[in-house]
Amino acid sequence: MLLRDWRLRVVRGLPQTGGCLMALAFLCLPPTPVQATSEAWLSGTPRLVESVNAVAYLGHSRSDVISPAQGVSQQAALAIPLSAPLRAPLPEKMTAAAEYDRDTSVPVTPLHVAQASATVTFVNPGIPGEQFWDTLVVTMHAAARDLNLELEVLHANRKQSRMLELIDQALERETPPDYLVLVNDSNIAARMLPAIEASSSKVLMIIHGVEDSRQTSYGVPGSPYTSWIGSLLPDMESAARHTARALLAGVRQQFASPPYHGLALIGEHSSTGIKRMNHGMLEVLVNAEGVVLDRVLEARWNQQDAERLTARYLSWLARKGKTPDLVWAGNTDMALGAIKALKAVNLVAGEDVLLAGLNWSPDSIEMVEDGRLLLTSGGHVMAGAWAMVMLRDHADNASLPARQIIFPMKAITANNVAIYGPALKQPDYDLVDFASFTRPLGGSYRFNPLDVLEAMMLHQNHQRDRGSDDTTYASSHRETLQ
Repeated sequence: MLLRDWRLRVVRGLPQTGGCLMALAFLCLPPTPVQATSEAWLSGTPRLVESVNAVAYLGHSRSDVISPAQGVSQQAALAIPLSAPLRAPLPEKMTAAAEYDRDTSVPVTPLHVAQASATVTFVNPGIPGEQFWDTLVVTMHAAARDLNLELEVLHANRKQSRMLELIDQALERETPPDYLVLVNDSNIAARMLPAIEASSSKVLMIIHGVEDSRQTSYGVPGSPYTSWIGSLLPDMESAARHTARALLAGVRQQFASPPYHGLALIGEHSSTGIKRMNHGMLEVLVNAEGVVLDRVLEARWNQQDAERLTARYLSWLARKGKTPDLVWAGNTDMALGAIKALKAVNLVAGEDVLLAGLNWSPDSIEMVEDGRLLLTSGGHVMAGAWAMVMLRDHADNASLPARQIIFPMKAITANNVAIYGPALKQPDYDLVDFASFTRPLGGSYRFNPLDVLEAMMLHQNHQRDRGSDDTTYASSHRETLQ
């Protein structure tokens, strides 16, 4: 049984509970070179052209650029524009993780006990109501309650000037926050490092860090800015690469001979993590033999733009007497928009066209359940909770080294959605004892979103008193998920 000792202790610490896990293996496809327009994007040398709904990265002449009235370009050039209310704390936590130890070669240590309170200000780049950021904040609050942290959340409402203003205002207070949690959208957090260094606050970057190419200007966590105590980043590039490979495998299994025509919907291209996510997807789809990636369009993370852009793409493809075989979407809303556009021309998602995407939102999980999505990769919302874990550790021991942590994202598919789906559709992060993730043995963190899900499931199943066989089976199989 592939089961870690610490998890065995958790399972044994509770009555036997229900649930099971299935394993997912991704088919890795060898890359083959294709069109120069795609290579231009991958090499980072495209030219920027604006259009009505997207910004286009074009590797050829400006004749490929279209006006809003023209719809989708006749060229097959690569067009690239280059989130729940808080719950009251439960009276009982799953504290069986008091023997938390993931490295079986190291003696078990006691559960971390939070010390004095510390103040944390998170400058949220999003708008209230955006599912991803709303959910990330929910995980933050759940962890902050466990860890004796006073959390404040400010919203920049997708405005760079507002983000800068909020950071300045926080630093100028008579008593600045002990910690700032910032997302390095458009390099804003990095630009504020000198001002933060001159204050009493420390900063942790999440989701998007500093690009390698900018490290000569801004350094790395701890150097030269000692107030920059770390970066906590999801591996979005690998997640995008995995979903693209799985999408290709599904298309090749379900449809006849190539070529396979496809569309990719991305949200934007200015943030480090999103650039890497886009690169991971393009690396697979652009280089896949027998695949024609007709368009990569920026739908700005929303359903309306995704529906409109997909409809234009479908109209252009129909004039050629073709229909698409695959759609890759960077989030839930863009997948929903694409599905609506497909439905409008009598194409059925999951049957006529295969789709894959990212995010563990309830809508995405439901689409995997009913077959509209082949898979969705997520877990990056856990960055909110784990940021609180890292800040608690630093507040208790300021001598901890600054570090950059990249944690994995995990896929929900038809094979495991029955296991994880219920918890993801109605998550209760207050059931998780986030104190069990603190003070890592050997000085290293091993953040994995499935750990949070399984802790939640164990407590939910314990409350239902449904028996144990399936839970033990679930935990023993989760290690094979990619």
